[in-house]
Amino acid sequence: MTNSNLTRQEYITQLEEKLNVLPESERQNALNYYDNHIKDAEDEAAAIQKLGSPSDVATNILSSYVKRNSQTPPPLPAASVAHATPPEKGTNWLLIVLLAIFGLPLIGLGFGAIGLTIGLGGGIFGIFIGGVSVLITGIASLILSIPIFFQDPGFGLISSGLGLFFIGLGMLWVMLMVMLVKWLVQLIKSLVGKLGGRA
Repeated sequence: MTNSNLTRQEYITQLEEKLNVLPESERQNALNYYDNHIKDAEDEAAAIQKLGSPSDVATNILSSYVKRNSQTPPPLPAASVAHATPPEKGTNWLLIVLLAIFGLPLIGLGFGAIGLTIGLGGGIFGIFIGGVSVLITGIASLILSIPIFFQDPGFGLISSGLGLFFIGLGMLWVMLMVMLVKWLVQLIKSLVGKLGGRA
C-alpha cells in the first residue's frame, strides 16, 4: 500500500508503531503535529504523499530526538531488548603483559632486597649470639672451675684458664660484631644519602 492509498488514520497508526521507542509525551506531540498537518490540508492524500512514508517520517523524528538528547538516547523497543546480549567485557591483555614484563622484575628485586636484608641481619644476629654464647660458656667454665680447683688443683687451673680464654674470645667477638654493625649502619646511611642527593 503506497502513501497515497493510506488514510489519515492508517498513516498516523503506522507512524505511531514506528515511534514506539519514544517517551509518551514526545510520541504524542509528534503524532498530534502530523495528524493536524494532514487534517488541515485541502487534500489529505496529497499531504500524505508529500510527507513521505511513515518510516521516513519516523526516522527523521527519531534522529531529531537523538540529537536533542544525545546523552540519553531513546530506549530500545521491547523486542530488541529481549534479543540484546550484553557486550562481552574484554580483558586488557596489553596492560597485563606490560605489568608482567616491568612489574614482576621490580617485585622480584624488592623481595630480593628484603630477603638479603633479612638474611644479612639474621647472619649478623646469629654471629653475635655465637659470640655471646662463647662469653657465657667462658663465664660458666670459670665458675665451675672453682670447686674443681679444690679437688684437683691442676685440672682446676686448666678449667679456669679455658674459662678466661673463652671469656676473652667472647668479649672480642661481641666487640667485633658491634663494630661491624656500626660500620654497616654508616654504610647504609651513606648509600641512602647518595641516592637521596641524586633524586
